[in-house]
This record gives sequence, C-alpha cells and structure tokens, in this order.
Amino acid sequence: MKKFEEFIKELVLKDFNRPAKVEYDSDKTLQKLIDVGTKQWLDTGQLEKAKPLWKKQFTALTTNNTLVNQVIQQGIFDDLIPKVSSEISSFKKDISQDELITEIGFILNCRVAMRLVENFNCLVSVELHPKFGQDIEKSVYYGTRYYNVLPTNFIVKVPLTPEGFIIARKLSKNNIPVNFTLGFSARQNYLAGAISNPAYVNVFMGRLNSVISDNKLGDGNYAGEKATMATQVCLNELKKKYKDIKTLLIGASIRSGQQMADLAGIDVFTCPPKAVEEFYKLNLKPEDIKNQLGRKFEVKFNDSSIEKKYGFDALWNISDEFKKVIDDLRKENLDDYDGKKLVNFLSKKDESNILYEFSEQDLAEIKKDGKIPKLDKWVERKAPLDYLMTVSAIKSFETDQEALDNRIKEKI
Repeated sequence: MKKFEEFIKELVLKDFNRPAKVEYDSDKTLQKLIDVGTKQWLDTGQLEKAKPLWKKQFTALTTNNTLVNQVIQQGIFDDLIPKVSSEISSFKKDISQDELITEIGFILNCRVAMRLVENFNCLVSVELHPKFGQDIEKSVYYGTRYYNVLPTNFIVKVPLTPEGFIIARKLSKNNIPVNFTLGFSARQNYLAGAISNPAYVNVFMGRLNSVISDNKLGDGNYAGEKATMATQVCLNELKKKYKDIKTLLIGASIRSGQQMADLAGIDVFTCPPKAVEEFYKLNLKPEDIKNQLGRKFEVKFNDSSIEKKYGFDALWNISDEFKKVIDDLRKENLDDYDGKKLVNFLSKKDESNILYEFSEQDLAEIKKDGKIPKLDKWVERKAPLDYLMTVSAIKSFETDQEALDNRIKEKI
C-alpha cells in the first residue's frame, strides 16, 4: 500500500499542468534593478492581481497564511474541499478531524501556489502552518513534503521563532530552499544567516515604518529602509567572513514604488501589487535607477530619546559583542540544539534578549493588538522591538490561518 504522504502528493498534483515556456513583456526599468543586483518577486497569492503586473523580470511570487486565506475565502476551492476530504478519509480511515484539516490546508496551500506556477512557471514561497512554529519535527516533515511536491518551484517559508532557526538549519542542510520569514532587524538576520544559512531572510520594512507612525513616535519614514540596508551590509560582511553562508536578503512588506527605487541593489524585493502599480506610475527610466547599497537613511523621531528607549537602534546596529556571541554559537554542536537550548545560550551570552520569552498572557495581548503592537507597555516589560514585531506578525498569521481552517471545517 502506498504511503499516506505519496497519496496526498498525488491528490495535490492531480490535473496540474506545468506550462510551456511563456513569454511576457519586458520592462527596461525593472531590468535595470536586476542589473544593479535586485531580483523582483511579486507578493500575492491572487492570480488575478498578479497577471496584469507580471513582466519578464519577475522571477517568483510569495504566499503566506494571510495571502492564501484571501484566496480561499473567495470560494474558488470550495468544491475541492469536500472532495479531497472524502478521498483522504477513505484512504486513512482513522484520521482525526484536526489532522484532516491540516492535510486539506496543505493541499490548498499547494494548489494556490501551483496556480501561480501554472501561469508563470516561476518560484513560489509556501508557508508552514503557524501551529508548527515551535515544533521542529513537524515543521521539517511538512517543509520537506511541500518541497517534494514541486522541487523545481517551491521555496519553504519558515517563521522566525527560536525553533525556526533550527528548522531552517535542518531543511537547508537537506538542500531545501528556505525563506526564513518575519525578520525585522539586522541582528535577527545576522543570527539566522550565521547558524541556519537559509536561502533567504527578510526585513518587513513597511511594518517598521507603520509601528512608528501608528504609535505617534515620528513620521514613520525610512525606519524600514534603514533596517533593510543595515541588514544587507551585515549579511555581505557575514558572507565574506564565512564562505559557507549563501543567504540572500528579501526586502519585504514594501509599501510604495519609491521604496523600490530607494533600495535598489539589495538582493531581492517581494512587492505587493499596490507597490508595483505605484512603481510603474512613477515612470522611472533605467538611468533613474542607481545602486543604493550603503545609503544612509535618516529616521526622524519626535525626540532624540525615542530611538534607544523603544529599541529602534537594535534594528540597524549590531555590536561587536553580539558578533562575538554568534561566532561562539557557531562553534557549538548546533545539530543537537532545539529552541530552548538556543534561547538559553543566547540569554547567558547576550544581554539584548533577542529571543525574549513572552508569557501566555503576553501572547494573548499581542494577538489582540494585531500586527502593529502598542509599544509603551512592551517598553516597560523590556521586550525587544524586533522580536515583538515578529511575534505580532506570527499571531496575525494565526488569526488568518484560523479563518482558513474554519472555512475547511464548514466545507468538509
């Protein structure tokens, strides 16, 4: 009898048609971005939004729990859900409802990504279920299964949790390309590159600008850009120091076309449709695009104490002491590490609380506040801004995943 994983893979790939080589229009200004070192990805799971914007220069799309939920809530897979539910239940008669929903969610994530592959024959990032963010074994299991569906096209998104660093390391060592997502600072990504060596790390720059403006700490301009550029510089330094590291930076959560021009030269942009539309409307010519690597961005706060008080300085500054800690960590037998052991090592060696331990009450508050946290209460609790932003993002994804799972429940 065939293995359950093979059966699910067959369900996923049923009726999948890999497209012939498709030619799309070229854009000279987007090509100039490539010429200065920046690949362009589109950040959407919605085929209808991607098609009008797609140019020859785009090489990938990214999906996540929120973006997949947006597609599922449109109802386009409502007929598929009960069909695969019946087939799965017939194959594995003792399957629990929770496992059934997880497997159907796996199929839907793949199908959303495969629609994009069918139309653009490109790379697509697919994200793990949020409930596995602290489960190394399950994450490696499902991450490997995602990759095995379409090894030439799928990149596996792993969230930045203590366990996520180990998950990304294990998948990467198995030659599975990992998009290590929900990063917000240079130091988070320095740590990720040094010990996990994922194919990609991220700075969610738009949310960093929003957390300043929404908390009325300043105008919100250029904080994300500053953190992104600092990350690119430190990653380049890290790769010179350690030749085994191949990690590239994704500038994520881009909010405007101007940000694309301002950050030309970083490794990758993943841009939502709105930002790409704005970029086209700027009518920039190729000669307007310059390599911006090393550009200094000035962030204006309401007063000079805010940057340090709220921890914004930790988004773009990495101390020599922190780099030494990471050097020491690389000497450890990391293959025997789990999330708790990583937290313990860092808490003893580094005073910055880069992987702060939130209580269950804290996590409930974060989830209630949404993806942009209210900062004053967290300053009092000495929670680091970058990890607070990461956990806020994870909790936001949990909310969207719950909506997706509930849709599956309604239809099975």
